Amino acid sequence: MHEQRAYFADGLPALAPSMQCVHEVLHVSVERISGRKLQRIRKRWFFAHPLCVQCSREGRLTLATELDHVVPLFKGGQDDDDNRQGLCSPCHERKTRVDMGHGPMPGCDANGWPIDPLHSWNRLT
Repeated sequence: MHEQRAYFADGLPALAPSMQCVHEVLHVSVERISGRKLQRIRKRWFFAHPLCVQCSREGRLTLATELDHVVPLFKGGQDDDDNRQGLCSPCHERKTRVDMGHGPMPGCDANGWPIDPLHSWNRLT
């Protein structure tokens, strides 16, 4: 049985009076859909929404390959259609890095341009 937790408006869990450190907040237990049920959801989702939403916003047509939670489950997001989006693998990796509080993807391509499309140099064109 999972413990019910309260969440702030920003999606972060509220501290229970019994909690002694913030570290415990990062380990929120969330029930995830998995197995055959998840595969049916993915099939239905990608049939209806085949393109990466981030690439589409940036004017590119790329097939979505990752089913992403707009608000991550660990930040209080729900595992339902209102909180799902299709992303390509690079966009999903980039969003996950941001969700987890990490910086942009390190490194450059063969031409010396930053790999991260959100890097300021890539916005010059």
